[in-house]
Amino acid sequence: MTQREHTIKWFMYSLVFLPVLICDVMVLNRFPILGVAPMLMPLAVAAVAALEGSVAGAGFGLAVGLVCDALYGSAGSMTLLLPLCGAGSGIVTRYGLRQNIIGCLVCSLLTLLVIDLWRVGFRMFWGFDLQALLQVAALEILYSLPFALLVFPLNNWVHRRLGGSKYF
Repeated sequence: MTQREHTIKWFMYSLVFLPVLICDVMVLNRFPILGVAPMLMPLAVAAVAALEGSVAGAGFGLAVGLVCDALYGSAGSMTLLLPLCGAGSGIVTRYGLRQNIIGCLVCSLLTLLVIDLWRVGFRMFWGFDLQALLQVAALEILYSLPFALLVFPLNNWVHRRLGGSKYF
């Protein structure tokens, strides 16, 4: 893959990320269920990592993590967690799962679990109620996970159209 093709591919991934970002920031958090809004940006990282591998997943996770921290003020936790989740998702699909919707769903679930366990652990440290934290985390995962069925096809279209990375 030439440098030009590589640049075009990642530009297309960023264009596909824009509707996910807009839905996450402007649309879906206006429709909370039981006080919980879904997270779509980690799903995009899991989808790209499942398709492109661990190195590309970590890089995309870093970029999306910076966006998440800038928008939500999460104090750098997403910049730390999303590259790790992206690398992990790439490794899981390389050695354990296929690069398909099932692999993406598993990677999305694992990514959401890591992020919510981090949040629960952090808030438990400050004295919040564990049962309430776990309930909110479970609702957030259940509300977010079905959106992986929409995020994956967008990224899969870019992957199939422009070719995948061979770097794992």
